[in-house]
Amino acid sequence: MVLFLAVAIFGCYANSLKGGFIYDDFIDIFANSSVRRLWPLSQLFFVKMGDHWYVLSRPIPNLTFALNHAIGGFEPFGYHLFNVGVHVAATLALFGIIRRTLSESLGLVSAGLLALWWGIHPLQTESVAYVTQRYESIMGLFVLLTVLAFVVSTRARRPRAWQSLALFTLLLALYSKEVAVGTPLVIFLYDRAFVSGSFREAFRRHRFFYLGALILWGAFLFLQLQATPRGSFAGYGLGTRWWEYAQSQPGVILHYLRLGLVPHPLVFDYMWPAPAGAMDWVPQTLVLAGLLGATGWALVRHPKVGFLASAIWIYLAPTSSVLPILDRAVEHRMYLSLAPLLVLTGWGLSWICDRAGAFEQPGKRKMVLILGALGVSALAVATMVRNMDYRSQLSIWNDTVQKVPTNPRAWLNLGVSLDRAGRILEAEAALRTAIKCRPDLPSPLAAHNLGNLLLRQNNPESLHFLEMAATQSPHEPVFTVSYVMGLLRVGQVEKAVGILRETASSRMLREGDCRRIAGAFQRVSHPEEAEAMLRRALEFDPRASRTLWELAHHLIRVGKLQEGRAFLEQAIQNQRDPKEAALTAAWVLQLNHKDVEASERLEAILRKSASDPRAMARLAWLRATSPDASVRNGKEALRLASAVIAANPSRTADLLDTLAAAQAEVGQFAEAVATQERILSNPTLPEAAKASAAARLAAYRNRTPWRSQDRPMWFAFEPPPVE
Repeated sequence: MVLFLAVAIFGCYANSLKGGFIYDDFIDIFANSSVRRLWPLSQLFFVKMGDHWYVLSRPIPNLTFALNHAIGGFEPFGYHLFNVGVHVAATLALFGIIRRTLSESLGLVSAGLLALWWGIHPLQTESVAYVTQRYESIMGLFVLLTVLAFVVSTRARRPRAWQSLALFTLLLALYSKEVAVGTPLVIFLYDRAFVSGSFREAFRRHRFFYLGALILWGAFLFLQLQATPRGSFAGYGLGTRWWEYAQSQPGVILHYLRLGLVPHPLVFDYMWPAPAGAMDWVPQTLVLAGLLGATGWALVRHPKVGFLASAIWIYLAPTSSVLPILDRAVEHRMYLSLAPLLVLTGWGLSWICDRAGAFEQPGKRKMVLILGALGVSALAVATMVRNMDYRSQLSIWNDTVQKVPTNPRAWLNLGVSLDRAGRILEAEAALRTAIKCRPDLPSPLAAHNLGNLLLRQNNPESLHFLEMAATQSPHEPVFTVSYVMGLLRVGQVEKAVGILRETASSRMLREGDCRRIAGAFQRVSHPEEAEAMLRRALEFDPRASRTLWELAHHLIRVGKLQEGRAFLEQAIQNQRDPKEAALTAAWVLQLNHKDVEASERLEAILRKSASDPRAMARLAWLRATSPDASVRNGKEALRLASAVIAANPSRTADLLDTLAAAQAEVGQFAEAVATQERILSNPTLPEAAKASAAARLAAYRNRTPWRSQDRPMWFAFEPPPVE
């Protein structure tokens, strides 16, 4: 049965292995610098913010992300394989619990079918096919292992050894996701219902476990209060008052229960609305109160049934009660609660069939088995179909807007995904719909993305949307900087500089804000103010490698080579990612005219990561322009430059500069001149870069490849060092 369950669950989720990364995956994995190396382990458990160190609230999943990255980098297959493996293990743990607990009333096959029902249920797809939601599945695995270890301890010769194991897995569960905090209470109810017969006897017989769990509870609560700056813990500070959130949850919980029994339709992002009036929450609250009352009655009169019903509410309570969380309804929150719901339902159906004599008469027994097989098959097919919705950003957001067409966040993300896929007209329509969904309060992020999309098409309407975003979110410099870029495009330079200076004077800026404003000052040829903003950014964290790199790059561009190189060395020392450090080190070698060593470093990077665009572009520049004939290779330079541009259709000035140099090196001077002229036609090109680019254009017009001991004012694909 164990092998059958493992193969069945894996087969059901096999098509999820072909999926990519979506939504929060890019925040929790790509933008999470701590997962890029395994050592020291402390950086996977602690984070420094300002002058203070905080405990990461969910370090165990963070460790698994780091393991995935160490093995396969950012290839999604390994991450999805791990998720499926966790879910298979959790299903086997649930089977062990059911088999050991209900062996008198359920046979081996019935216990296996109950576990299979939970394992292949379509409601679980979000916790399995969506990489980031391994938070839920890992927590669920450790909770089920905790319960299983306790169940085994009640019949073991050395119960304390098993109880110690249960406490260890409980610790892992708590530091996987906070929802596990209710597990000791669940085990206490289980002990009373199935083992000891009363709460007093349960505590007397298993005092060691409960005292250990109490200590873990206290330590967990203390460390959670140290985990993040006050105001963000448990969702507080998100602008939702606790009673407003609580009013919405009875309807959400009833929806969860309905999906547990009839899993359709499943929605990735509900954006569940707040109740508009009493009729939106009072009837649902009365129904939920009735269910809770029935649970209380069952705890007294039928403890086993009461235990299963209580477990549903206990695991929903942290996210579906009074603690306000950004999203009111998310399907993965049912990962654990679904188990007692299905066991209770299956156990009840088994009891009904038994009372009806369905298991005694061969004809009825055959009919029950056929219906069961059809039900399991239908669930498996539904799960495999749902897995396909998670294969990409486009597919999941397209599915969401079809099911919740009034969801502005879904339309926004669909628009961004369509834009990245090059489907510009569809992206524009989606972003306009995102704004129309809330005409009274249009999304500034949707306006920002729509404005940038229109700006790339030279659509004059772009300025309206960029201004809308900047006006609605005046404290978000990213919107202000985009608005400034729009003003520059239409020649309103003085207004753009004035807005930048006003934004730069704010005392509320963060490190990233200072960097963005510095970049905008560079675009308007105000190098002194750009340098001042970068130095201000560095005050937040003098060891921040990204800021060090950007300041070094700026200083080198304006001719302060010695100081720039000093900051580059600091950036290399503080980089956590070995590849990023190697890229920066190669650039330092180029700056010091050590082209042979630089090319060797870049070739080494490409041997490990053949399609890294920054390494390809930098090596292309060396192959095209190096004064050292042993380094130059025009054909390879052109191949590398063309490949990078083909993968990056935005064709920024630095990429075009590299392509022009490669074209000139192979004798394609007409093409090189045309490419270089495109660079100089850019009205936002910094003055310092114009002089350098013009010098190369003159060389190409004279049918002369570019040779210089001086490095260009920029380098293709400036590496964003990881902080």
